[in-house]
Amino acid sequence: MSRSNLKYAGIGSRTAPENILEIMAKIARELAIKGWTLRSGRAQGADQAFEIGCDTCHGKKEIFLPWPSFPGKDHLDYPNDPFLEAQVLQLNPTEEALALCRQQIGPERYDGWPQSWQKLHGRNMHQVLGSRLDDPNDVVIFWAPPINAVRVKGGTNTAYQLARDREIKCYNLYHSRDRDEVMSLTI
Repeated sequence: MSRSNLKYAGIGSRTAPENILEIMAKIARELAIKGWTLRSGRAQGADQAFEIGCDTCHGKKEIFLPWPSFPGKDHLDYPNDPFLEAQVLQLNPTEEALALCRQQIGPERYDGWPQSWQKLHGRNMHQVLGSRLDDPNDVVIFWAPPINAVRVKGGTNTAYQLARDREIKCYNLYHSRDRDEVMSLTI
């Protein structure tokens, strides 16, 4: 991957283990140094680990929030910094992202969800495809326990399924072989 403007989604479970969060921060730092753009959502756990790593060297990032106050100032693991806030790209998922999410998940499930869940999953569409849903990532890097060979646990599965459908390379740091392969991107 030698072309410029490489992008990746750095996402995953809020319950990722501490050692994995440290690996995520290291990956994000190294990819930022190489000029990659992080796309994430600032949720506790994996998202914040990627963002913190990216921020250590003022890397490029696009942060997509489900609503303006997400996740709340008390949840941020770093102090208020105008640089960090300036790079929040979107404060709500677009109607197009919500419609794509509804299609991805299936109307029978999606329509029964509270609006907050719809927005949380809708912003995942932006994390994978960008602000206008027309600029897919080069890779998706995440941590989530697998449910089976094609699904992972939690909300990360929405982004993972979209990436798989779009044939975007996915790395689940839950698996040591994926961790090794991602680490080779940072060398």
